[in-house]
This record gives sequence, structure tokens and C-alpha cells, in this order.
Amino acid sequence: MHALDATGVELTQKDLLAYLESAIEHFNTKGKPTPTVGQAEAFYQLIGEDLTTVRSLLTRYREFWESPLEHRLRSTFDLIQQSMRELGIPIDYAQFGIVDKYPSPYEELAFWAMNFDETDRQRYGLQIGTRLRRDFLMPFYSESLLAHELVHACFGRVRGTKLARGLEEGIADIFGHLLIAGRFLPWEICENILLSTRCFQPQSPFWMNYAESLRQASLLLFESGLTGLISLARKAQQVGRDYLREIEHDLLRGTMPAMPRSHCKIPDWAIQSSKRILDFCRKFLAFPQSLCVSPLAYEIASKARVGENFSSLCERLALDQPQAEKALSELRERVFLMIVCDKDTISFNESPIYVDTRSLRYTAIDTQ
Repeated sequence: MHALDATGVELTQKDLLAYLESAIEHFNTKGKPTPTVGQAEAFYQLIGEDLTTVRSLLTRYREFWESPLEHRLRSTFDLIQQSMRELGIPIDYAQFGIVDKYPSPYEELAFWAMNFDETDRQRYGLQIGTRLRRDFLMPFYSESLLAHELVHACFGRVRGTKLARGLEEGIADIFGHLLIAGRFLPWEICENILLSTRCFQPQSPFWMNYAESLRQASLLLFESGLTGLISLARKAQQVGRDYLREIEHDLLRGTMPAMPRSHCKIPDWAIQSSKRILDFCRKFLAFPQSLCVSPLAYEIASKARVGENFSSLCERLALDQPQAEKALSELRERVFLMIVCDKDTISFNESPIYVDTRSLRYTAIDTQ
């Protein structure tokens, strides 16, 4: 597992949980009122809580990170290829490698992973398949990312002039991060990876493309089911990315495309996964990406009681009142979750359902 301590020294597997325990204690200590809680203290408290959740997950799933990651990735590659064969979209022609930098002409790119297709093979002599950057490897995510990237290999079999983007990214999310990765990773990890990487804030337009693509693929999934999406992938593998662009073009025009029909058998494990994939896509489509607030605003939103006096809230939680007033304005004016009226009384707090579903999130702040 590639984890570093505060000095940049790589931790051994044995040291990791002890280091995490130390980090939790550190942030919990820094989050104590001094004598009140402001943005910095609220931030430290929340980091301590999140690291406690991380520790719980790592303890529960030790077998997924204690074994050497590169060895796991090579075993995962074999299972991904087997899964793709069983889905009727074989990628036996695809290779997998872990590299320090990508081959020419892509050596300057800093993506965590790249997939080379038939066009790259003919133009530059590159092997079709996926390369992962060694310096970006991490447990759980790299395995899920490998499944996502190898779905692209399915659509890159035919030479063409189209980039692997748009609807294709969404299909690779559903097949790779969910359907296939769900065979070798815990399902809650698969969900967390995809939701976190598609809904983090702030997002650049580059990263927004991925969330938009997953929405497109989710729409197709609801209209045609997993069988229809697999049939689409089978046809796209045969005719190339131009076909995916036609489907995406229809979606952008508000027209539901005619999906190919297939009588090929779908493996039982895929059928059994369809409900939880549909449930995830519903959650993703409903997810409010705008609900991201400062740490102190998050603390107030999660602990305030309707009918409580705001000054009493500050006293109960030992909040720095000037900073808390700014955080309250943020909750009212930025995300419209809380209103204080009637002489300092919290009259409305719409936050609980968003806190309960982890839809309300907090931003990192500069504590220097």
C-alpha cells in the first residue's frame, strides 16, 4: 500500500493503522475548543471523524490492501478479462502494464491511467490496452480504475477518429466501476469510489464531463435495462465509436435512441447485480452536487435544532459567534438550508436529510 507519513516516508502495512490512529488523535486534539470552535477547529473535528471512518473500513477490509497491490492488479486484470468475455464483449487482445511514464507520443501526460486503442497501435506501434502510472497506484481505486479503463478497450477495437469521451465514459463507469469491480471489491467501496470521483467539489469543466457522461449512461440504463446497455456495447465493439456518438447525439437532441436487441445470454452474476446498479444510478441522479459548505457551516447544519436560539446554539457547541454568524449566512444565502428569524430563533433547518444521506459536504480550508 502506497501511504506516506508526514515526512514523505512510505509506511509499511504494519505501520499504517498505527499512523492513522495517531493522525485521528492529532486532529481530534486540534479540533477542541480554544476556547471556542471556529472554522479551523470545525475542520479538524471533521477530518478526525472522516479518518475514523477510513480506519473502520481499512480494518474491515484488510485483505484488500495488505497484499502487494501490483500483484493484486495483475490478478484483477485476469478477472476483468474473464468478466468481459462472459458479457459477450471480449477484450483478449488488450494488454495491461504499470509504467513510470507513458510511451511516446504521450510521455508528457500526467493522467492516472491511459488506454491505447487500435488507432494508437497503427499510428505509433503501441499495444492495445491499459497502462497505470506507478506513482498514482492506490488500493481499491486503482483496481476499480483498471476495470473502467479496460471497458474503453472494448470500444477502441476499430480504428477511428473519435476520442474515448462522452457517453462512453458513462458506460465505462457502469460496467467498470460497478458491474465488474463489484465482483472483486466490496460494494460499498465501489459506490463510494464512483460517487466521490464524479461529485467532488470544486470541479473543473474537465471533471464535470465525467458526471455528465454518467448521467447519459444512467438514462440509457433506465430506459433499456442492463441487457440493453450490454447489447449496445457489443454492437459498438464491432462497429466502433462512431456508433456511440450517434447514440449520444440522439440523447442530446432529447430523442431516445433505438437500442440494439440481443438474444445472447447474460451471465447470472450480471443479472444479480442489476438492481444495486440501478439503485446507485438513482442515487447519483438525485445527488445535489451544489451542497458543499464550509466546515463550520456543516457543523451548524448538522447539530442545530429548530426552535433553538442561535446564541444558545453557539454556547452549546462552544462556537466562535462572529464566525458562526458568517457560517449561518452561508447556509441561508448560498444553499438555502437554514433561516434564523423571530429574534434570533432558528425557524427552519432543512439540513438533516442531506446530512443523513451524506449529500451535504464540507470544503477543505486553509488553516495557516
